[in-house]
Amino acid sequence: MIQITDQDFVAISGAEYHRSLEFTGSTSDFVEGTVFSITQQELEQADAYEPAGYERVRVHLRSGTQAWVYINQH
Repeated sequence: MIQITDQDFVAISGAEYHRSLEFTGSTSDFVEGTVFSITQQELEQADAYEPAGYERVRVHLRSGTQAWVYINQH
């Protein structure tokens, strides 16, 4: 979980704590989810939306696909 300190963001999202991915370094750890195909503009909009504390990184999925995910910066 990541604590959001931007009170405007908390007001919009409705929550002070948000779930977050955290890299463990263990190849046995994984997250199930859905990959969305989005435009560069949509990716930039997602970057602008995410509050401080998140970092976007490219990951290799078990399917062999590469995708962007937001992780907790610590």
